[in-house]
Parts: sequence; structure tokens; C-alpha cells
Amino acid sequence: MDRGRKLIRQLKYLIEDHFPELEVEYSRDSILIRVKNGDSGRGSAGYS
Repeated sequence: MDRGRKLIRQLKYLIEDHFPELEVEYSRDSILIRVKNGDSGRGSAGYS
């Protein structure tokens, strides 16, 4: 595993630990951070 992927994985866990309402996905060339669906009443935003 190269250093970049290890760093991105650590960042994913750091974000998800500190912000439980966020979900992080990553692939070779992109990172996606989104708000998990829930009953928080804050609403959601997205693209259609």
C-alpha cells in the first residue's frame, strides 16, 4: 500500500470518527464525502 492511499484511509476514519453524520468513500482518483440519511431533521442536498 502506498503512502497516499494509507493517508486517505486515515483521513476517512478521522472524518467518520469526529463527524458521525458524514460518510467517506474513496477510489483511486476521487474522494466522496456525503451526509448520511437520517432523522436529524436537517434535510439533505444533492444533485439531480
